[in-house]
Amino acid sequence: MTRETSDAGIIGVAPGETKEKDLSWLDYSLARDLSADGTTLLIEEGAAGGGAAHGIHLRPMDGSAAIKLGDGIPLGLSPDKKWVLSVPANGEQLVVVPTGVGEPRVLERHSIERYRLSAAWFPDGKRVIFRANASGQADRIFVQDVAAGPPHPITPEGIAGGLALSPDATQIAVRDTKRQHWLFSVEGGEPRPLSSLGPRDHIIRWGVDGRILYFTTSPVLPERVYQLDVTTGRKQLWKQLAPPDLAGVWAIESILMTPDAKAYAYTYLRRLSELYLVEGLK
Repeated sequence: MTRETSDAGIIGVAPGETKEKDLSWLDYSLARDLSADGTTLLIEEGAAGGGAAHGIHLRPMDGSAAIKLGDGIPLGLSPDKKWVLSVPANGEQLVVVPTGVGEPRVLERHSIERYRLSAAWFPDGKRVIFRANASGQADRIFVQDVAAGPPHPITPEGIAGGLALSPDATQIAVRDTKRQHWLFSVEGGEPRPLSSLGPRDHIIRWGVDGRILYFTTSPVLPERVYQLDVTTGRKQLWKQLAPPDLAGVWAIESILMTPDAKAYAYTYLRRLSELYLVEGLK
């Protein structure tokens, strides 16, 4: 007989530090966003700790206690760290949750049928960009003003994977259903192919100068993170990521880093099995 348990945890490095530490909070901690200054981690708690509604938590990267902001799945922390973009567990609303005093606000849904777990704030904190699908349509990327107004699409249907907004907020790196990567202008226009990235590559984020894209390739352990210079096509290894105890670890996901790549965090998924011998059964 076997007894299996699954959990998720977070490993990270705070600004000014070089040694990784465990930043997990409850029993199924998923890293969702990291503030640009690397001091604040946005965590989703699932499983027993988060409950059926999941939980939105903020935790300082110095390892001090996390603060629960409410129920739901967090997607992104605003640049001023005053708001969290989130969705409920059913994915049917886009909600802005305050990190301090205030009330949550539901953004205008318009024709959106379901929101996916991919979103980001614009640097000015006035707009958000996210992956979703309108009624009867395939996923695409939308932009929406947080204060008022409906969302509007900026990519065709089916082009919605691996969303990464450039530092100047003028373009996004994204992947289509054939796993080909593209650069789309936020304001519209013809996309440019990112031919240096292959179908097994997954974009993480842009670097601070807007020339470098960080990405991983097909899942292996330790997870290898690479830098791509989008102007020259040159690639080089940045870092290998893995928790110190690899027993039962089957995946690393949600790799986050600051624009200068001096602080980072990532989620590891673990499955453990205990084997028992039972004798004398009748």
